[in-house]
Amino acid sequence: MKVILITFLFIIFANASTQLKKLYIQSQATVYVAFSSAEFKQAVYLFENLFLGKIDTKSQVKLLESFGLRVVNIDENSIAITNEVKRGWGFYIIRNGASKHNLLSIPHRFFDLGTANIGYKFMREYPYKAIAFNTVHRKICDVAHTKYTLFNAFHLAFASVYQDDFIYQWHGFSKLNRKTEAEKKVKSIISTTTLPSKKTVNISECMNTLNYATRVFGKDIFVLGGTTNAQAIILKENGYHNFIHLELNKSFRDDLRSDKSLRNKIQRCLQ
Repeated sequence: MKVILITFLFIIFANASTQLKKLYIQSQATVYVAFSSAEFKQAVYLFENLFLGKIDTKSQVKLLESFGLRVVNIDENSIAITNEVKRGWGFYIIRNGASKHNLLSIPHRFFDLGTANIGYKFMREYPYKAIAFNTVHRKICDVAHTKYTLFNAFHLAFASVYQDDFIYQWHGFSKLNRKTEAEKKVKSIISTTTLPSKKTVNISECMNTLNYATRVFGKDIFVLGGTTNAQAIILKENGYHNFIHLELNKSFRDDLRSDKSLRNKIQRCLQ
């Protein structure tokens, strides 16, 4: 009986993973439709209710439809929110049964190569509440530098519901674009996008013990700090200060994608 149950559960999760992968791939868009400030406020309200598990009222269904969004049940604990009309407004996953309420943020899925794969693996392997992916190339619309976006609304709604929890946003950089030898040797840069915090210092110290040269923006290094990041700015304007901006070089990203034991160690650094 136990073997049958395990096999049944494996089939369920395999099917859920296949469905999610298909939705994720289909979410890519080639155009971006501008988002108004009025729509932004409505979207924040909608996502707040989705985070709270309230998606069944007529007004919320109407809002979903007006944005061209569809909620898909992935498994008994997870939903995906996808933009059916391909407006370039992002792809989102919310886990209702998460034991920790932290958000993973991937704003440059088609540019900072590997960050989407890393984010997805962290979402699957650890108890994150949600993950947000962009769905257009940054040359079409850079959501990390655009104010009124559905992507921003998702982040602000999360911060409104889970004020004490963290948002981890993953970026990638190339050492070829670094000017000094010291900058070229760095594997990751951790930032709040403003002043260093106890959290960023702790993450840096932990990663350094793993031999991944990590620096804190505003303390050890003064580049790639995300100082103009749209998510950080709007979150801080609304009193939220737990946004963590992570820049990783290519070798670090490659290692994280392929090495689950390393992901386990980095996850402990982030906790």
